[in-house]
Amino acid sequence: MAQETGYEARVMPTAAAPLPMASARTYGGELADTVGQVAQDVHQREIRAYQVRRQQTADQESSDFAHRFALHKQSMDEAVREIRASPTAADYADHVERVAKADDDAREQLLDGITEDSVRRRAAAQLDDFRTRLVGSEGDFAEGQQIAKTRLDAQAVKQLGANRVRRSENGDEFKEELQDWHSYVDGLQRLTPAEKQAIRREGEQEYAVAFVNHLNDTNPALALASLDAGQFDTLLSPQQIDQLRNGSQVEIRRVQAATAEQQRAEITRFRETVATVKSQIERGEDHTAELPGLAAQAEAYGDTSTASDLRGLSETADFMKVWGQRSPLIRQQRIAELQAIPEGKRSSSQSVELKQQLQHKSSLDSAFASDPAEWALTNGAAGNGPPDLGSFSANEVAARAKWVRSAAKSYGSMEPLTKAEAASLGRRAQESDAGLYEVLGNLSAFPIDLARQAVRQALPDNDLAGVLMGLPEVTWRQAVNGRETRKVHPRILDSDDDDETGRINGVRQGAFGALSVLPSRRRAAVIDAANNIAAEALASNGTYEKQMTSAMMARALDAALGATGSGASKKGGLGWWGDKIYLLPNGITQSGFESAINQFIRANPQDLPVNPDGSPIDIRKARPQAIGNDQYRFYVGTRVVTGKDGKPWVRKVFLR
Repeated sequence: MAQETGYEARVMPTAAAPLPMASARTYGGELADTVGQVAQDVHQREIRAYQVRRQQTADQESSDFAHRFALHKQSMDEAVREIRASPTAADYADHVERVAKADDDAREQLLDGITEDSVRRRAAAQLDDFRTRLVGSEGDFAEGQQIAKTRLDAQAVKQLGANRVRRSENGDEFKEELQDWHSYVDGLQRLTPAEKQAIRREGEQEYAVAFVNHLNDTNPALALASLDAGQFDTLLSPQQIDQLRNGSQVEIRRVQAATAEQQRAEITRFRETVATVKSQIERGEDHTAELPGLAAQAEAYGDTSTASDLRGLSETADFMKVWGQRSPLIRQQRIAELQAIPEGKRSSSQSVELKQQLQHKSSLDSAFASDPAEWALTNGAAGNGPPDLGSFSANEVAARAKWVRSAAKSYGSMEPLTKAEAASLGRRAQESDAGLYEVLGNLSAFPIDLARQAVRQALPDNDLAGVLMGLPEVTWRQAVNGRETRKVHPRILDSDDDDETGRINGVRQGAFGALSVLPSRRRAAVIDAANNIAAEALASNGTYEKQMTSAMMARALDAALGATGSGASKKGGLGWWGDKIYLLPNGITQSGFESAINQFIRANPQDLPVNPDGSPIDIRKARPQAIGNDQYRFYVGTRVVTGKDGKPWVRKVFLR
């Protein structure tokens, strides 16, 4: 079995060291050497420890400074931006000083606390290097700003000078300004000769352009001559000269055009004068004396058509003096007289008058139609205007009604109220129910036809008032009061029976259909008036809900339609043709209507109504429908009943 062996030297064995020999040093000298060596080793270790501490301090101070220096550079970047953005001098003359001061303010703080001389020297060197670079870059910036300001100042001086040249009175002022500009540019600092020459050239060109433009404003022909003579060749480029020449030529043409325009303006003013005179003559003003001079002026301008118009104006003025205040009826009669004369036999004056009559008919008719009563008051003979309606006394109303009848014959038509009177009554009626009572009471004093006409004037949008006018006062008071009653008692027109409710609605719907001869709004107003009358009648008996009946609704509708009497003797209002509702003629009973139809059928067998197949129809199965003027058609459903001739079978039933 193999045995492990330890390390064996691979070199030859050396001789054994000799044993020390005994000597005096051996007995104490070596001890002293050893003690001395130990002391020296201790000193060396202290030196090395001190050096380590110094190195550590230097490293720490270097690191701290590097950190503060980095922050300082960052802070100076921000400070520089602020100083650049807020200069204390327009030319940035103190910019570098302000930046250096900001750096100085932080320098001592950055060096404070550094104890190692080597670190302090390196830090100071870094700060000096940073200051050098900072001052250099900001010096370049300040110089750039100063040069820029110099250029801006030069630009401002140049513009001021050019403006003065533009306003100059003569060429001498232009030359003086140019000399002043040269002197100014020569005295500029911080610019290279090339930069000065460029600025000098810019000013010369701008001054020259300003002076030529001044000439174009005052004497474009002289400007063009000066350019063509080469007076500005040394100051302007060929392109600038061409552009200014074009401007001069444009100005020359503009002056020529202005002269022509002035002549046109005179003609325009003349035509405006003519137009004004025409307008004033059409309004009735008298300018007859001016017309000959205006016509002569038109001839001088070569405007023969206007001259002809002006001569025609004289004819129109004469016409308006005679006919401008005549009523439409009288003028229409005159037109008829003139038109009755054959065209070839009319005199020239008659032809002119007929033309004038027809030309002004519409405007004169409109002036009358807009307010006939006021027109009569203004244009009628003295004392022939409408009598006053100050208090609407019986005598005043009677006098006004008499005047309306007479004026209608004279003027062709007339209204009972002026616009102002109608507006005043309308405002009063809208104030309250009491105001409406007052207005209806005042107007009801007129004869019924004039009363209804007056209501339409005063209350054109109040369909209920139109329905009530002509009814007995007790009835229209019920209708007015019933409006408020229905508001206070909204269920007063209800019935406690559903079938009866259906019949009530059927009566309303039947009445609405029977009144188709009236406009839809008027029909609705009749139904509304009937509802008000029924509500007020119920309230007067102390009944406020669920007591309404179809019979009451029918009676209220009769009252709203102005029916008189009751039962079989009732005249007007609603009638029943079988189970169908129709509108009776005023003054006719239901039996009277039926008798009239039956008598006609018996007396006229040749004119009987027929079915679509031609067979006789049972007229009782049809529904009579009022179509106006007391005439009636008959319907089966929506089909109109016809006679044997195929035309609608129409009967007229009226009080004989």
